[in-house]
Amino acid sequence: GSILSTTGALASGSEAAMLHIGAGVSSGITRGESLSSLIQHLSPCLHFSRHFLGMFHNDRDRRDFICAGAGAGMATAFGAPISGMLFALEAAEKWNGRLMWRVFLASVASTLVLSASKAEVNTVDIKAAGLLDLGKRDTSGFTDPENDTSFQAPIMVWEVGFFVVVGILGGLCASILKTGFTVISHFRSKHKFLRLLEVIFVSCLSSSVMFWVAWTTPQCRISGDWTCADPALWGT
Repeated sequence: GSILSTTGALASGSEAAMLHIGAGVSSGITRGESLSSLIQHLSPCLHFSRHFLGMFHNDRDRRDFICAGAGAGMATAFGAPISGMLFALEAAEKWNGRLMWRVFLASVASTLVLSASKAEVNTVDIKAAGLLDLGKRDTSGFTDPENDTSFQAPIMVWEVGFFVVVGILGGLCASILKTGFTVISHFRSKHKFLRLLEVIFVSCLSSSVMFWVAWTTPQCRISGDWTCADPALWGT
């Protein structure tokens, strides 16, 4: 469901799939017997010891692993280890210093693996960049504004204040939305088929709105100069 909603461009947040994947993988690690059986089934030549992961086969360690995996997924999505730790801190019911360091180390490791996998071929450039690129400052390598699709507008210092305001408004809207979902949940149908139709309806509605916005909104052609005041830069 997470993969389909993300690839279908639904308004569910692209980081949601990373959270589910990280939590799922970390939960599977705590199940040593199942993981060992799967590895031996895929490759009979490999001998995987069940006793090492068997020590984590308990509810406490499983909760810690899932918390660290979810934090690592969030860190991978945004390329920021601290975001994974803050998300885990927000979602966890109980928190301690030992769990904080575990989540932070898992977030750092996932970010480093992502940076290494995205490094340019035959280079050692492993600059941190998440799967969700929110802009970058370095404009020195911008050579072909017409064809370089990876170049994005830099983030200015004076924009931070607006980001704070948007964050506050987003938190208020999220609280209102959560309250609305709680009220609506009492009236939603419990029938599986009707719930499936609800998902299909929301998917079609979201896709239609996004297509209409992309079709009716003109696009500012990239010229290397970050302004669209010139009408010549606008087009469909």
